[in-house]
Amino acid sequence: MKKFFAFQVMIGLILGAIIGAIFPDFGTKLRPVGDMFIHLIKMIVIPIVFTTIVVGASGGNGNMKKMGSLGLKTVIWFELVTTLILGIGLLLVNLLKPGVGVDLSHLAKTDISQVKANASTVVDFKTMIVNIIPNNIVNAMDQNNLLAVIFFAILFGVAAGAIGKAAEPALKFMESVSKVMFKLTQMVMVTAPIGVFALMASSVGQFGISLFIPMAKLIGVVYLGLAIVIFGLFPLIAWMFKIPYFKVFRMVWDLFLITFSTTSTETVLPQLMERMEKFGCSKRVVSFVIPAGLSLNCDGSTLYLSVASIFIAQAFGIPMSLEQQLIVMAF
Repeated sequence: MKKFFAFQVMIGLILGAIIGAIFPDFGTKLRPVGDMFIHLIKMIVIPIVFTTIVVGASGGNGNMKKMGSLGLKTVIWFELVTTLILGIGLLLVNLLKPGVGVDLSHLAKTDISQVKANASTVVDFKTMIVNIIPNNIVNAMDQNNLLAVIFFAILFGVAAGAIGKAAEPALKFMESVSKVMFKLTQMVMVTAPIGVFALMASSVGQFGISLFIPMAKLIGVVYLGLAIVIFGLFPLIAWMFKIPYFKVFRMVWDLFLITFSTTSTETVLPQLMERMEKFGCSKRVVSFVIPAGLSLNCDGSTLYLSVASIFIAQAFGIPMSLEQQLIVMAF
């Protein structure tokens, strides 16, 4: 069944690209259909994250030490992997130099005042840490602030575990809601091939294949880096910890297609959590690590940004020393 689903998603991806290229106007008109699919997924992310984390955190019987240990290990692991991937990106962009010789004269000149305004409001690390603690949990859920929701859910779950029997009704309710949301996810994912088709058709119809030709070197280096990470770095790490990597990869590879076409990992979060639990991972670990990874462990974005930032400097002929590149990566 999963293989058939993956086949449907792939067909939707390919057909969407073809339709968008041949009938660009029709392709762009399909955007609302794709947006509806993304909205369907996003509407179930927060309820699933909140309920599963509460149930998982309560399993420690109110032991904050256990959750603190898991959180510390998770953050250290995310930081280590992110640093390795930054290194891979910098190595590739300096060796292959995709920005050298790229003609940017065809790019339209636009007003960058809005970009400057956004740059002046960049949140520093201290502010980010403060904002993890929500002053209004309902508002945090409304804004899809996953870190704040995770923080509150952990405290709620630990507190529920600490008071024991008195919390059983609340926890049973949370577990019931979690199961309902996972079932709703299965229902929503039936529409994935249609959503993927619409999103790909609208993207190709809007931007056209010709837009990607000048960027072919950048795209090639990024995908080479992703291949190194997926088929080199991750298998090596998995081998060190005696994890059957390719068994896990076969279990989730169809989710890669959905993520690729929607450009959002949120769209596969419920499915990924469900599959990892079925694979044998602890609910407590899955419900914390995977949602936290959406905000703290964006490996694909990390690789792309490390390559794209140096690519832009190369394209405009701006020399950057290794020290300058490391400073850019650090901040």
